Amino acid sequence: MIVSLQDVEYTDFIYWQETESFINGVASATGNVELFFDEKVDRDSSLVIYDGKEIDLNQEHTFIDIQKEGITQLVFILKDIDGYALQEGEKTILLDTTMPDIVFDTGNQNIIDVLPLEDKETIHVKIFEQNLKSIEVYLDDEQMDFDVLEFDVDVTSKHQSLRIICTDIAQK
Repeated sequence: MIVSLQDVEYTDFIYWQETESFINGVASATGNVELFFDEKVDRDSSLVIYDGKEIDLNQEHTFIDIQKEGITQLVFILKDIDGYALQEGEKTILLDTTMPDIVFDTGNQNIIDVLPLEDKETIHVKIFEQNLKSIEVYLDDEQMDFDVLEFDVDVTSKHQSLRIICTDIAQK
């Protein structure tokens, strides 16, 4: 029986929980987000704070550098040229640069690639991922239903392969 890991590889990904109205952001693969403002926004009287630090809005292009793995907050108060509030709120930013980690074991033994089987065995699968999108489990070519991060798969000497495809939200 062959056990294979098919983790999804990806570059940095930044996920906005909301994108609308007077402020938007576009993420790059290098961990930067360029902020875009509606033409009604007066940059001199508006305030944007990322991860506790005020962002300088006087540049033509405003970038924030996202280096902190996990969830951070972008807080904003946007005003027009007359000082009236246009919009205030916050956006949640998630930086996820690590792919899911999948561990297979049986008894006290981790399975690296091949598990010799004489009869039957229970394989314990544990997935380490905070931002999970989906899990696909195939025993030979038959898909099995699992939607939890830890589960057991019973296999016999008739089975040839166990394949798990695990993706997180960074995989588009």
